[in-house]
Amino acid sequence: MFESITIITLSLIAFCVYQNLDLGLTAKVPKDPRNRVQTFAAQCLGTVKERLAGATCVELQENKVAFRRAGADAAVESLWSDQGFLWGQTGAEKPVKLNELGKDGKVTFEKLSADGLYIKIHAQLDANVKKDVGVRLTASFV
Repeated sequence: MFESITIITLSLIAFCVYQNLDLGLTAKVPKDPRNRVQTFAAQCLGTVKERLAGATCVELQENKVAFRRAGADAAVESLWSDQGFLWGQTGAEKPVKLNELGKDGKVTFEKLSADGLYIKIHAQLDANVKKDVGVRLTASFV
């Protein structure tokens, strides 16, 4: 009796581990395309809000923004999207990939008013799997 319970328990544990690995249930980025693209958009939105909230925009283009974070001696930072990634750079440092947006993903920046900035995040894996997210932030402009 004890052996059969042990075998059943071990089989159940093995099945759960297999399902977790196969479906990516506890993975940082899900394997399911729809959940994956939503994760890309949410992570990018968090990064953009963290960096740009209360910042002073120095330069604004459709696909790139240069800004200074709150603080007197803050260096100029840049955010832009290229090749399906959100990129960031501080001063003259090497650019770094901050977030993945998918194959055709991009981020656009638009000045709404004297203190309003609208950021549109478009995460896309293919023609049928995409997610658009937008956020309005308060930022000052130089």
